[in-house]
Amino acid sequence: MKSIIAFAAMLLCGSALPAQDIPIPGGKARTPPVKPATPRTGGPGADQGITGPLHAANVGKLVFTRTDLELRAINAGSFASGFGLGDPIYFRAYMAKSSVNAVAPMMGGQGNYAHRIRYRMIFRVDGGAPVETSIRAWGTAKEHAEWTTWRGQFLDRTGSKVPGNDAFRELLSKAMARGQLGPGSHQIEVELIPTVANGDNPPIVGPVVARGSFTLSVSAGAVRPDDPQICLPPAAMRNAGIENAILNRARQTWKDSATRPERVLITHTGWTFYRHPVSGIVTRRAIDARILARGSTYCTVQGYAYSQAAVGSGFESQGDFSGAEEYTSYLPCACLK
Repeated sequence: MKSIIAFAAMLLCGSALPAQDIPIPGGKARTPPVKPATPRTGGPGADQGITGPLHAANVGKLVFTRTDLELRAINAGSFASGFGLGDPIYFRAYMAKSSVNAVAPMMGGQGNYAHRIRYRMIFRVDGGAPVETSIRAWGTAKEHAEWTTWRGQFLDRTGSKVPGNDAFRELLSKAMARGQLGPGSHQIEVELIPTVANGDNPPIVGPVVARGSFTLSVSAGAVRPDDPQICLPPAAMRNAGIENAILNRARQTWKDSATRPERVLITHTGWTFYRHPVSGIVTRRAIDARILARGSTYCTVQGYAYSQAAVGSGFESQGDFSGAEEYTSYLPCACLK
């Protein structure tokens, strides 16, 4: 199953939302880059440079805002330093160089790697041990080669692939499992690091290109299983028989030794039936569901299409997973209760 997830993630990553002047949902329309760069290949070269006085004053910083702001709309008065868990948290990275140029010293003269750029974030809660997280691939090779500033969001409400959303959820899952984000006020430090995917080998890790911090207030009961922003939307339908069949099959085929499937949320209102293109005979039926899994240090959710082959006048009692419908994501373990 994990190989299916990885393949689906690669397919999804290519359509991830770019984040400089393309709108985060609810934001404004695209505007051209402030300073167009010269035509690029996939390696180091000219980038946007410093885009203006605000960029110059904040090089190497992550700044945080309460609303989604384009490059031309943001100003120092927009910056925020304190949020509550559940509030919209937007960020902008002001880098000295594009990610491609930042990692160039580590690349040993390689000239075509912009398409392999990824980012990771390292969080620290109240100065504690680092929590390393990953940002799912987003953007084009051209954007990674040219952009010296881009924006993202923590806890996106729409379920879209906004940069930073998955990293912050990973922080919540891992830090809460450690007991680091209980009720109260917490200082959150963030480092942004570009990496280069390196096949089956560990990624090539670049330098820290931006840092920032903010205060996060966590109220008692802030994480509720019925909260679709921090946890998940409710099931589209409830059917104990189908849920148990999916859960049992997931436990039989699960490949992640660090977690164990615990709950199933059906995400469609009924079965989808598939027919033979010539005879019209039903060949199988499928239904989509999220599988929530618990581990000792984090919890995850993954979406699958669960299908049963047609047999005689009915269907096989034991189905299988025909494909990953959603990439693996983290969530607080309190969401599984």
